[in-house]
Order: sequence, then C-alpha cells, then structure tokens
Amino acid sequence: MAWVRIQNNPQQASVWRWQETGVVTNGETTCLAITRKLSLEAIIYVTFNGTYTDEKIEIYLKKRPDSGVDAVEFPERLVFYEGGAQSIAFDATQVEYIFGWEVSGTSPNYDIDIWVTQKEE
Repeated sequence: MAWVRIQNNPQQASVWRWQETGVVTNGETTCLAITRKLSLEAIIYVTFNGTYTDEKIEIYLKKRPDSGVDAVEFPERLVFYEGGAQSIAFDATQVEYIFGWEVSGTSPNYDIDIWVTQKEE
C-alpha cells in the first residue's frame, strides 16, 4: 500500500489516505513526508472482521527526523477492540511520519482506513 493524495489544491487543505485490509499482524505505513510546517489531523477508521472475543489493535504515530535517526513514537496510542473511529491532531514540521499498528488476541482481523488532513499555519 501507499499514501494516496486525494486533495492537492493550494487554496484548500491537502488530504492523504492510507487503506489496509485484512490486518492480522503488526505493521506500519510507508512514510508520509511533510515538506513544510503544518497542523495535521488524522482520523483513523477501524473495522473488525469477525466475532469478537479478545482481539485488540493499537494504532500509533511516529516521526523520523531523517534516515539516520531512529523513529520517535508519539506517546498517545489509539486503541480499538471491535472497531470505530478516533482522531489525533499534531503539528508537523519537515519530517516523515509513519502510522504503525500492533494487533493481539485470538483471531485479529481488521481493516484500517487513515485520513490525514493538512492545513497550513
């Protein structure tokens, strides 16, 4: 998968989207490179595919200042059990951002849909 730019109009906020289906193991997105200072909001939609027993998915955001530095994870994680939607807002500066996920439980199977809206300061 890759980030898809949905809206790229200089007069409006840019919108990026990432979709992942059938998530049963830990993983992460590719880098979303931000080239200028922006306020961002990410809305994460999660769908659970199956009969819930003890499954869980945690979605987190991390940044990578450059290719020579380890990624630094943001402290807040979004936790989903049977699905739903949650958002996270953050200020970005010329770095790359990655969303990652960790799954657990008897038979996790999730669809993830991430929308990131960029608005210039």
